[in-house]
Amino acid sequence: MRAALAQRMVLSGEGLSAGTVQWGNREGSPPVVRLTDRDLRLMALVYDVNFLSASELLMLGWGDSVQRTGQKRLKRLHDGEYFDRFRPIRESGTAEWNYRLTSRGWSALTERGCAPRHGAYTPTAITSISYTEHDLQTAALVLRIAQEAAHKRGGGLIDRMPFTWKGPRSGRIDT
Repeated sequence: MRAALAQRMVLSGEGLSAGTVQWGNREGSPPVVRLTDRDLRLMALVYDVNFLSASELLMLGWGDSVQRTGQKRLKRLHDGEYFDRFRPIRESGTAEWNYRLTSRGWSALTERGCAPRHGAYTPTAITSISYTEHDLQTAALVLRIAQEAAHKRGGGLIDRMPFTWKGPRSGRIDT
């Protein structure tokens, strides 16, 4: 199970630059979602790093033991309009969903003091699929390092990471 999730994580973003993307549809009005601490931490990380794949979010939030629970929660967060999701279109089969934070997700973070209050937020635009693919592959590399460096096993990697992950929004190098 862990090997399959790790393998999907390594392939994050693969195929995005080969064509167009399919956006996840929402049906009806958004369901009421009671956000958990884990939801907020994952949303804040997606805000910071721009995009994360389903397998990356599953590894971070739930580890490799309760993938189905994590998948259901990600769908609920998408349907609740906290995340947008997209994937490359394939001729056969389906590709993994990739996620970005929505304006509603940003509002939830700012209301709870989990994000910087400066400026307005616009969901990360996909102006170049190759940049999106790069962000997903960089995230996979960081998560692979974190997974190898984490001393204790089990549970979501977000609770076991031996370092603080700083994405392009928060990771700044002083000159």
